[in-house]
Amino acid sequence: FFGVLFITAACAGGSYIAAGFAPFNDQSSTFFVEDPLAVAAVAAVVAFLVALSFMDVLDMASDTLLYCYGVDLQSGKEDHNAPHALQELVNNHSNDHKSEDDHS
Repeated sequence: FFGVLFITAACAGGSYIAAGFAPFNDQSSTFFVEDPLAVAAVAAVVAFLVALSFMDVLDMASDTLLYCYGVDLQSGKEDHNAPHALQELVNNHSNDHKSEDDHS
């Protein structure tokens, strides 16, 4: 959720700032922007929709990768296709839980 908000704010802010520079602030230009706030609002809506779609895909891909790695671990497969960083994260996290169970 914070990623979507950050992307939305960055795009809206960037659009508002860009509307203050030439050719958007030159009244004789065909690209003149009379209301930079309106441009920023439209940019924010578009950025929100694009960021939300992208983050949903990223969330689903990361969940799928974690799920598949978990299935590989449960089935006892020796050959894991998960990235090394994910393997370390899962192994360290499972070791933390084992040590907490030992202290109980």
